[in-house]
Amino acid sequence: MLSLSRKETTNMKAKQNMDLWKNLTTESSNPRSIHLEQMTPIEVMKLIHSEDKYALNRIKKVLPIMTKVAQDFSKVITEGGRVFYIGAGTSGRMGVIDSAELVPTFGLPFSGRGSAKGIIAGGNLALRKSVEGAEDDASAGRKEIIKNKICKEDLVIGISASSLAPFVRAALKEAFKRGARTALITMNKIPKPNYIHNLISIVVGPEVITGSTRMKAGLITKAILHNISTTAMVLSKKIYGNKMIDLKTWCSKLEARGSRLIKDLTGISEKKARAILALSKGRVKTALVMAKLNCSVTEAEKIIKSQNGDLSSILGSS
Repeated sequence: MLSLSRKETTNMKAKQNMDLWKNLTTESSNPRSIHLEQMTPIEVMKLIHSEDKYALNRIKKVLPIMTKVAQDFSKVITEGGRVFYIGAGTSGRMGVIDSAELVPTFGLPFSGRGSAKGIIAGGNLALRKSVEGAEDDASAGRKEIIKNKICKEDLVIGISASSLAPFVRAALKEAFKRGARTALITMNKIPKPNYIHNLISIVVGPEVITGSTRMKAGLITKAILHNISTTAMVLSKKIYGNKMIDLKTWCSKLEARGSRLIKDLTGISEKKARAILALSKGRVKTALVMAKLNCSVTEAEKIIKSQNGDLSSILGSS
């Protein structure tokens, strides 16, 4: 049997990749926007809005599998593991945004036990501009998993509109090999890879601008991520009623929100709420327990720790 030369093997792989790409829904042409340049501005707006609404309605089909990922997310951070979002381009940016917002909103640490982190192909530069070929670098994806010492206590959520980004796939394979929980979010219908525990495969149809997955695919990625992470935060007792009781009061807006939240939940005056929040050094959950049980900072912290942060078990239902 004749063996193939390196050049022939490379050409064969390139053809296989081309065949994979041409069959993707996200790469196909949208018949509704074929004559886009002939439309009026308001017609373009209405078409984009219509396509966005259609895509958002598709999410309900994957809510059960999204719930499983949210449960994994909550279990991982409450047991001291870490959650990593990993993607390229728009997908990677959505992951970085969602992970970053969990720190001030829900009090997650920046790093270490119980944290969430976004990793984008091409590094921080790729957050502001396109980094040529970054998503095709499978080796870089593997290295990110190794560098972050991802292990069985962790969860890795891969995000790839096409599902084919080598950076993302290689990272997920390496994470799975190391025993981590894995999930993949994609905007194409694909068979579940054996290295993925939970596959969120949602077909939102071709983009208004052919292949521009910053549009519907980006919108739906953001919606899926904030749905998963918010549900995980509720499960992790970071919410009391519908209030963000673990928020970080790092600016005047958040400080005012924290004081207002304490006032609304306890019935004390705004002035007293601000004073108690200051005593607790900006920890809203601690201040709530202090106000409700009339106790010191130290006592409140002990009570919260004894109940694993569950305010409902301390103060009753909201």
